[in-house]
This record gives sequence, C-alpha cells and structure tokens, in this order.
Amino acid sequence: PLGISGDYLNAVAQRAGFQVKYFPDIPWPDALKHIKNREKIDLLPALMETPDRKEYIAFTQNYLTSPRVIFTREDSGFVDSLEDLANKTISVERGYFLQQKLSDEYPNIKLLIKETTEDALESLSSGEADAYVGNLTAGTYNIKMKGLDNIKIAAPAPFGNLTLAMGVRKDWPELASIINKVLATFNHKEHVAIRDKWVAPIRYEYGIS
Repeated sequence: PLGISGDYLNAVAQRAGFQVKYFPDIPWPDALKHIKNREKIDLLPALMETPDRKEYIAFTQNYLTSPRVIFTREDSGFVDSLEDLANKTISVERGYFLQQKLSDEYPNIKLLIKETTEDALESLSSGEADAYVGNLTAGTYNIKMKGLDNIKIAAPAPFGNLTLAMGVRKDWPELASIINKVLATFNHKEHVAIRDKWVAPIRYEYGIS
C-alpha cells in the first residue's frame, strides 16, 4: 500500500510502537463490513466520519482535507455545476459517501459504479462516463500516474471538502486516543513533507472569465 494515508499510519505506528499488517486487496464495502463485525480488520487508515459509521467505528482527528470537484474530459462541453450533468452518466466509487449523496440529491443523474478511483477515472477517459465526482488529491494523482491527459477539472462539487481520519474498531477507543496523541506531535514541516511526496502543487480554474 502506497500513499499519503499509508505514510501517516506508518509514521504513527513507528512513534507509538505498534506494528501494522496490511490487507490491500479488500473492496471498500467489504472493509467496512469487516471492521463493523470486528473481523480481520482493526483499523482503516483513511475514511470520512459519518453518523452511521460512528455507530461502529472510533474516529481519530482529521489529518487530511481535499476539495471535491467535478472532472470531465477536455472535449466536453462547459460544466459549471452538477445541474449541467442532468441525464448524463457520472462515475463514482462503490460504497463511497458520494455514491449515496449523488443518488439521494441528484436522481436525474445516472451513476456508473466503479470499484476504485482509478477505474472511475478510466471510465471517464474512455467515454464510458461523462464526468467523475471525487476529491482533488486522489483524482489528480491517479490522472498523473495513469497518463489520463484528456481529463480536466471542470468545477467544484457542492459537497464540501473531503476530510479524512483514521477509523478504529469501536471496542478499541484506546487505540484511537493513542493515534490522536501521536498525530498531535507532527509539526507543520512533517505534514508538508508527507503530502508533497505524493501530490505536486495543484492549480485549477473554472467558470467563464
């Protein structure tokens, strides 16, 4: 497992003195079921806190924030908001917070459910989907790594920023507390070093001049 969340978890584990065993190939919905049932998984390194998840997960403090945006292809028409995508197809990851939000609040948009962010962006690049809604950090990283140079950031999404925390099985609140205490020891330079390792500075514009 590679990325910002993995680097944070590895650093926390080293300072706190515990070891981490990764299970990298479990689909996200299954991972949530495992931690809910206290089977196989004890900790999820990156997820958003929601009321239903709080019933079975002890959350740490947030350690990463990224804006949610609408991605389209370079040859797409002008898109200023999700309303411009009525009767169009949007790709989204299975089991993610945005899948439910889009389904509930935008019933006139067709959802194309994909298993990973990479799959969702590739479906947009290939023309299978008309847009992808996701967080800026993961989206731009996958676009760069996969060379999907026909994708652009079209507009902000109306769902606020993605804020990520670590999630621990509910009956282990002590571990969440330990992680919080370790995260509090990180200085600004250490936060920047982890993020800059994976994400180059990003600039984007939207709208009409």
